[in-house]
Amino acid sequence: MHNAIQVLRQQVPEHAFLGEEGGVSGNAHSEYLWCIDPVDGTTNFAAGYPSFGVSVAGMTPISAFYPAVTLASFSALTHNVAARSARNTKWRVHHYCYFVASILEHCAVLHKAVPVAAAVVEFAGGPLAWVTRTYTASKGAGAQCNGKDLQVTATTDVTQSLLVTGFGYEHDEAWSANMELFKELTDVSRGVRRLGAAAIDLCHVALGVSDGFWEYRLKPWDCAAGVLMVQEAGGTVTTMTGSPYTVFHRTTLASTPGLHQRLLETLKPKTEGLIQQGYPLGTWYVPEVYEQYVEQVSNL
Repeated sequence: MHNAIQVLRQQVPEHAFLGEEGGVSGNAHSEYLWCIDPVDGTTNFAAGYPSFGVSVAGMTPISAFYPAVTLASFSALTHNVAARSARNTKWRVHHYCYFVASILEHCAVLHKAVPVAAAVVEFAGGPLAWVTRTYTASKGAGAQCNGKDLQVTATTDVTQSLLVTGFGYEHDEAWSANMELFKELTDVSRGVRRLGAAAIDLCHVALGVSDGFWEYRLKPWDCAAGVLMVQEAGGTVTTMTGSPYTVFHRTTLASTPGLHQRLLETLKPKTEGLIQQGYPLGTWYVPEVYEQYVEQVSNL
């Protein structure tokens, strides 16, 4: 991941970067923030279970998966983009994002706390049948998977929905609350799946193979790219109490619009109960300069 960020710094030195490794780096005062996660679904990756994205972080050629893509070719591509579009920042941001996804599992770019471009590379199929799905999205321009436009489902009935959630490693109050929600929604839906990779879970909502996703305590780099996929595919994203959402919030609900309010009827009481008990479910990992932008979005 560090090599990829070094490449980006050469092309967009005025931007900031946020990831699980290294925290915030780059220009801490920039309105643009890259959220980068080298591996989503680490346990799945280690076991070869087909619900993860793989990153080699530009440290070696990724010929095992993309024979033509190496760090050198990545650098050449981004340099070419920069040369052709030095005066068009928005165009540069979107295209860098897609190139970065060639060597990172997923990434997203935020402008004033709002995702504006994202890319996710999913490895699916499993041993003897590996395939990749490449998801891309730009704010206001839709979302695609392998070049095909995405649209969330039209499901409005919870009893006809297929849902997805996730659990963190800490068995705390939020974990217990979500286990109860898992049971409740399993009883009234077609089923609830737990795949172990939030970025992929969100992309599946955008793809239309599932109808809704919720989870407590996701980090910005876990969800930033997937959230934009859902939004640009016509889905709705809020906190689990129904409030305006940023990727810095610790509760995430993403679904088809017709299902959203019905899911909130189940998720909101449990979440508000945690908050009343003093469990921290506000924002976290917010760079100092971004606090004003997060507050603006939260007050919409």
